[in-house]
Formats: sequence, structure tokens, C-alpha cells
Amino acid sequence: DADGHDVGPTTMQEKIESNVTKFERMASHLANERTFLAWIRTAVSVAGLALTYSEFFNNPKNFPFFYWMSTLFSWGVCIATFFVGLSRYQRVKFVLNLPKTQITNRFGRTGITVIIVCFSSFLVLLTIVYVYEVWRDQR
Repeated sequence: DADGHDVGPTTMQEKIESNVTKFERMASHLANERTFLAWIRTAVSVAGLALTYSEFFNNPKNFPFFYWMSTLFSWGVCIATFFVGLSRYQRVKFVLNLPKTQITNRFGRTGITVIIVCFSSFLVLLTIVYVYEVWRDQR
């Protein structure tokens, strides 16, 4: 309209083209939903890791730093994984609903990179702390 707002398809041909475009993108929408479910599955797996850490070190007096850091960080990664997956699902869903002329190739993968780097660094740190604690107790 005159204000620059998109009022949607106005003619019958535009409505048909809009519906055809939505139908063409149905496979992409379904793939996006499967990917979101994979993000949820990953978050649940990391939550299982957090529970494993808390059960494996059921006596936090032996390894207090390892117990609290591994458990809390794993829960943090679980929550971050869920929200990154939710954000990416919503962003892709938004892009799939755009007209072809407005779609760009720029999606950004900052969230994924941050999770991978943080979780990898954390696992290395936990390994070092665990080895140090075991070495200290054996002396």
C-alpha cells in the first residue's frame, strides 16, 4: 500500500503463485522441523550428560570443582543448545515464508560455533582438572 506495508497477494494469479511457492517449500519446512527435533534431541542428550556427571560424582566432597563445574556447565550447554535450535528454527521458518526476491544467502552460524567452541573447551578443561585431582590424591 502507500505506507510501504505488504498487503499480500491481490489478484487471483498472485494468490495462486503464493500458494505454489508455499507448496514448493513444503519439503524445506519439513526438513526445518526435523532439524529442530535434532536440536531438541541434542539438548536432551546433554541433559543426560549433566545427570551422569552428578550421579558419577555422587559424593562432591571428593571432587567438588569437577562435580559442580561439569554439572552446571552441562545444564548451561543444554539450555543454550535448545535456544540456539529454537532461534535457528524460527529464523529459517521466517526465511522460508519470504518471497524469493527477499531471500539472501546470509544466515550466520555464530550460535553453533559458540556452542562447539565452549563445549569442546570445557571438556578439555574437565579432563585436565580430573587428571590433576586424581594425580593429587595418589600422591
